[in-house]
Amino acid sequence: MKLTAYERKKALRTLEQVIEKMAKEKALVETHSDFSELPLSIFWVGDYTVKLDHSVYSVYSGESCLYNDIVVAEVVFKLLDKLIKNKTSGIKDLLSFEREYVKHLNDMKFYLHSFKMAQNDKSESRFIIQDRFDVSSAKAEVAKHKIRRIR
Repeated sequence: MKLTAYERKKALRTLEQVIEKMAKEKALVETHSDFSELPLSIFWVGDYTVKLDHSVYSVYSGESCLYNDIVVAEVVFKLLDKLIKNKTSGIKDLLSFEREYVKHLNDMKFYLHSFKMAQNDKSESRFIIQDRFDVSSAKAEVAKHKIRRIR
């Protein structure tokens, strides 16, 4: 979908306003709480609509869903920025890094739960679970840095 120069400028301004509002409400934090939801359940930027349903974002153009199952709010903003500027390069990588990041966050939750269940266990399983948690945490950080590097 091609936007005129005026429409593109207006859409970028709207995107900046949404980002500012979210930052003011502390929805975008520098830690793993990137996983948290934005305070809005639906918003429009240019010809694109972003809907939040059960902690998952979907990006629509008109009635058609362009991208769905996005969990990280920062990825939604980068994706919208690329769509508005008609720069489709890097979108595939962005979504791939987001999936990797979310996978490791889910792994960390699982290992944390497993560690709590193994508190009374005297075997080495607690140490193994701790190591796996640390590895997943490190991989999540790497994926997060990859997401932030994409312009």
